[in-house]
Amino acid sequence: MDVDYSIVANYHWGTINENMTEEVTDGGIILVPGPFGFGTGVYVDGGKEQCQVHGGYNEDLDSCSVNPANCLNGFTFTIWSRIVISDQDLKNMNDTDPGDLSYGTVASSGGDKEGHPGIRIYKYSVWLHALVSTGDLYWHTMIPWLTYNDTWTNIGIRWSHPTVDEEGIELFLNGEPVASASTPISVAAAKEPLSPSEMMIGCHRTADDPLYTEYITAAFDEVATWTRRINDSETLYFLGGYSAEFAGDNPEEFAEKLTGADMNDPETAATMYNGLSDMFNTEVATSNTEEVDPTSATPGTEASPTDTAPSSTAMPITKNMKLFIEAASTLFGESNVDKMKTLQMKKDNPGSAKMMGDLTRWIRNIMHQVIYENSTQQIEINKITKNKIVVATKRNVSEWAASNDPYITSPNYKAIGHPVGWNYPIDRAAVCIKMIDADKCGRRAVNVVILSSRTYHLMAPTKVNEARMPPSRYYVIDSRTITVDVTCDPVLNEFGGIDPTVPSCKPTPEAMKRFPVKFKLRHIITSAFKIRSLKFHQEDMDRQIEQRYCAWWNTELGDFGVWDTNGCFMLYTTETYTKCACTQLGTFSVVARKTEPKEVPPENMWLTILRYIGYCVSFLFLIMYIIIVLLSRHTCTAIGTLIHYFYQSAGAWIFTLGIASFSAITSGVIGGRLRVYIPISWGMPLISVGLTYLLFLLDLGEDPRCFISWENPAKYVFFSFQLLFVFVSLICAIVVLTNMSTPALRKDNLIDDYGSFCRGAAMVMLFFDLTWIFGFFCYVRLGFTGPDFYPIFQVLNSWTGLIIFSSDVARYAFGAPGDDDTTGLGSPHDQRSKTSSPSASGRSSPLTPPRWLVGLAPVLIPPTYNNTGRCINPPPHLYQRKKTPTSNSTKYDPMANTRKKS
Repeated sequence: MDVDYSIVANYHWGTINENMTEEVTDGGIILVPGPFGFGTGVYVDGGKEQCQVHGGYNEDLDSCSVNPANCLNGFTFTIWSRIVISDQDLKNMNDTDPGDLSYGTVASSGGDKEGHPGIRIYKYSVWLHALVSTGDLYWHTMIPWLTYNDTWTNIGIRWSHPTVDEEGIELFLNGEPVASASTPISVAAAKEPLSPSEMMIGCHRTADDPLYTEYITAAFDEVATWTRRINDSETLYFLGGYSAEFAGDNPEEFAEKLTGADMNDPETAATMYNGLSDMFNTEVATSNTEEVDPTSATPGTEASPTDTAPSSTAMPITKNMKLFIEAASTLFGESNVDKMKTLQMKKDNPGSAKMMGDLTRWIRNIMHQVIYENSTQQIEINKITKNKIVVATKRNVSEWAASNDPYITSPNYKAIGHPVGWNYPIDRAAVCIKMIDADKCGRRAVNVVILSSRTYHLMAPTKVNEARMPPSRYYVIDSRTITVDVTCDPVLNEFGGIDPTVPSCKPTPEAMKRFPVKFKLRHIITSAFKIRSLKFHQEDMDRQIEQRYCAWWNTELGDFGVWDTNGCFMLYTTETYTKCACTQLGTFSVVARKTEPKEVPPENMWLTILRYIGYCVSFLFLIMYIIIVLLSRHTCTAIGTLIHYFYQSAGAWIFTLGIASFSAITSGVIGGRLRVYIPISWGMPLISVGLTYLLFLLDLGEDPRCFISWENPAKYVFFSFQLLFVFVSLICAIVVLTNMSTPALRKDNLIDDYGSFCRGAAMVMLFFDLTWIFGFFCYVRLGFTGPDFYPIFQVLNSWTGLIIFSSDVARYAFGAPGDDDTTGLGSPHDQRSKTSSPSASGRSSPLTPPRWLVGLAPVLIPPTYNNTGRCINPPPHLYQRKKTPTSNSTKYDPMANTRKKS
């Protein structure tokens, strides 16, 4: 369950001093380490009348935060506080005279017992009080505070409106209910609430009193409110993910827990990750609020190091730093890659990117704690673990800039050696110290942190800035990552905070352009030359990468960051490594866009069975697809060419079959054209194959199924011819079927034989046309997500041979037998004689419509009459001839095998 305040609460003030609109202060607010895992808190001194105020914080439609009377679903509030009970409080705890006791407000929105609506949590001697007022009613409860004195404690209240069943106020400490009041107390007259709304931390006022009063001396952190009463299953929201099991651990104790933890358990791994992240935040908060060493800085001035030896305080600091890095390295191990990816798959979890950022910031702040007392001394801390190499360097800016080598290049493998398990790394970064302005910051110490990661690329997010990089689903991190951080020691004021009047000495964008960070990273994916025999494949590589980019992790884009190429330039690249330069600081890598994988979805069992049954019938296709499994690219090119040619030849034969059937039915032309059909059927496919080789030679043989090519343009040549054949044969089949009752043939035996033949041919053409309409959508990738046409095409295509066979068997089974059944169709004896032609000249009358349109006459052709008034295009039933015996006709005797003259 997500319990982070920023996710579950309606309003959340994480860093109180940065979220408030007003500071009531005398002398400035002091930052202090907050509760474990929550970074920094604020310390307000009641004696100096200090407090924090956020005015008008509620949203436009939120009237609940103005007056609890408007909270129909109740109200919930929580704050972390560290309150100290003074000796005077102890002396007065039994004194019942309110005038002798002092109030101290923890949090208030203007409520009191006098009729002012709002909430109020306050200290009254040694008692902690909680109050919610709707104006005419208020609820009040309290509890002794002695047990929680001077410790970070979570204070929470939840309240529900009298119209809700669960009404009244409940007080929670550290997520546990400790006091409640269900009966309200009436007030004589309700008063106005604060307008606009205010959330006061450390002081109190009402709408009738413009002055802030009732200050308290305490530390506060993490304020959150809900415009509803959270239920019993949500009381963990009060704590906001506080990790009590790690609070108070030093680095050695945490490292010991991490070593003994079972990182294979997802819950344990997540707990250790959160604990480490919280410890980072706590240590960073401590370093940011640590009091100034008098020898290193004075309020409002720059640090002035002396020429003494480095302080011995660096020793325990660096020891803790190395222990933490060792602990963090364990969480970045290869065994945790899947767990880390699972964490960051959640929409609200930044995952490994946040932990890497936390680790970098923590090392930076630890380096700030190392007291630098010698302007000529360079402090360098190296830590090598199984998954991390950290090189942190501290040196005086002006001294470094004036040296002969203003660059620092790390990691220096000659000095630190090649770590075990890193496979002789070459990854390194070069930083020029001149990016820091020596004129303004010459007396300051600069900290350069370079962190190389062996495994982070395995778990890092792969989101990219699609405004600068082409959208793709195939981006990968193609190198190990290297992180560069450059900062100067901050100058603190007398309150322990960073002095805003002193330059931050951050590298400016202009300086970064002149002195960018340069780095060299080895590729994870490399392309290798393959041995080729054909000339057009000789120097070809099996490339997995389409393009590489130099990128840095930009936390300003996306939910938690993206890989961005803005400000990064590729200096040099090979198949092995890439050199880059970036005008940013952060985590760098080489991001690669992989080529679209040549993959096809797995086939279902039913499809495989049905396909192989069809291949048993169509034996040639079966052999082709068995060979495909064992193909190399050249063999695949050859098979693709054969498939191209024979598929195209089949289409050409169907094309000529359609023309022949069309001519027979509509014009009575049968035979004599086989010599023309042969070169058309076997020659036109050669033109298609030749054009493919001429235009798309380098794309051939890439399809996983060996169908010509993976790329669409090469397939367009094939389908231009094939769809032409399909279109023509489809028209011919439709015309043949619609004119079967009115053929141009005049001999009865020809009508019987060729009628059954043309009908079967039309069925074959339609089946072939349907198959290749699906074939187009099967093989051509049109770029939209739709149904997979491959299974239906394979089924239809594999059964084509059976369809052709069945149509031929049907012709002999159902056609009229006769003496000349053995005579080939289209023989000269079957040609139409002049005496059987419609006219003496063998031609139709100019007024007579084409024969192939007669079958469509009821729909397409109106009746046409000649000069004598005779209809020359009667309906099809008028063409039915009555078979009358003539001297030239024959009768068929079913009891004999010969025809008899009648």
